[in-house]
Amino acid sequence: MKKRPHPRELEVHFQRKRREEYLSKQSERRNTLLDVLRESRSHVPATVGGHHPTAATDVSSGRRNASEAMREFWASQFMVPEWMVDVPLDIGTHWFVMARPEGQRCLVVLSQGRITIRNKVGAVVETLDAHDVGWARLMPQKESILDCILQKKVLYVVDVLCWGGHELFDCTAEFRMYWKLSTMSQALQDVHPDVNAQYGIMLLEHHMADPTGIRCVWGKENVPFIRDGLIFLHKSSCYQGGQCPLMLTWKDGHTSRYCIDTDSSGIPLEEQHVILSYGGDSALQTGDDVPMTVASLPSSFEQANAHLLKPGQLFRCTLQPNGIHLTPGGDIWLSLEFHGTANRRRKRADTISKIIFQNMARHTPLTIDTILQISRQSTEHAMEDANDTGLQSIGTTRGVNP
Repeated sequence: MKKRPHPRELEVHFQRKRREEYLSKQSERRNTLLDVLRESRSHVPATVGGHHPTAATDVSSGRRNASEAMREFWASQFMVPEWMVDVPLDIGTHWFVMARPEGQRCLVVLSQGRITIRNKVGAVVETLDAHDVGWARLMPQKESILDCILQKKVLYVVDVLCWGGHELFDCTAEFRMYWKLSTMSQALQDVHPDVNAQYGIMLLEHHMADPTGIRCVWGKENVPFIRDGLIFLHKSSCYQGGQCPLMLTWKDGHTSRYCIDTDSSGIPLEEQHVILSYGGDSALQTGDDVPMTVASLPSSFEQANAHLLKPGQLFRCTLQPNGIHLTPGGDIWLSLEFHGTANRRRKRADTISKIIFQNMARHTPLTIDTILQISRQSTEHAMEDANDTGLQSIGTTRGVNP
């Protein structure tokens, strides 16, 4: 029998488990980006999906041309956060927090005096000459890659993948944040953008996600940008392309204008809309890197839309009241109303964490008070453990059992 889960049950069955598994597998290094960057001068990446893309388009075999392969490659380099549906129990000691600017996520590649800005689907937003925008003295001698958010012609640096030929994507977030604030801060002091420059650049501040740090970024309203929630980043996380449970996004009405999904006019939707992908055999799946089957197409809908049932086809649905269930085996199942195919502009189904977060935001939101409470508990437990360790060390030194 299926039942509606409490958020803490979802934690046990879903996000906490994913974090633990991700940390254990993180030792597997990703392919070197710099080799690709060197070959990108000829606009052909070294490998995409393990294959060498060709510049010519083979219509009969459906091969993508070189520019499509390049877009696909860069789109795959983004580390994609999950939505926070439970608070990590070690949030106060092992996580950073920063305010997220409202805007477009992008990768900025600095190479040979050129600045290339690519959006999250890998397409080039703009290519600039460093001298024209006053960035000439910022440019390192070798390639660099920055993870940024673009808002009102200002690039806010979230993370650093590579700087001056130094590969950082295999380094921990703790080291990358240190590098960002030390090396990049020094470089930015030499940047004197022209008043007519098209783009500016700023570093996003990060804080420990203890109660003091969280209050700072949550309550701070004098930031030079419009906020769209908070970003939480595990200190031990490497920068790996794809979905990452060690990078979490969270928002509420205080930190975002769009806490709940809205229509094209910015008005919150009365019902929760869900986009799912057809996976064959009636299965509807999420857009996670490892898709989860969360619903089945009704036979009547399937028969009426047989001509649309191709793997990967996106369908529009609305989530019914109390429509998230846990099966006895711990799987998540959705009760949905089906409406038809999704807009062609949509490229991917919703992830399970987004579906759950949006549902919680409507009915049982994960509040800042809850996050602060767990952060406080984690920091207190860490202090107690440190004190116990200190006492044990003293006892061992003195030859007594503390």
